[in-house]
Amino acid sequence: MKQSEEICRILSEVIKGLCKNKDAVMVRMAEMSKSITYSITVDGTDQGKVVGARGSNISAIKNVFGSAECEGKT
Repeated sequence: MKQSEEICRILSEVIKGLCKNKDAVMVRMAEMSKSITYSITVDGTDQGKVVGARGSNISAIKNVFGSAECEGKT
C-alpha cells in the first residue's frame, strides 16, 4: 500500500472517531502532479465536531497529516 493510501485510511479512522454517524464518513484522495488532496465528507450533524471551535480540530488534523505527508518525502 502506498503511503498516501495509508494516510487516507488513517485519516478516515480519525474522522470516524469524531463522528456519531460513522457510516456517512467518506475520505477521498486526489493525487496531483506535486501534491495530494484529501476531501472529507461527513453527516451534517457531525460537521461541528470535526471542524471544532474556531476550526481547532480540523486545523490540528491538517497539521498532523500534512506533516506525515512531508515526512514521507524526505
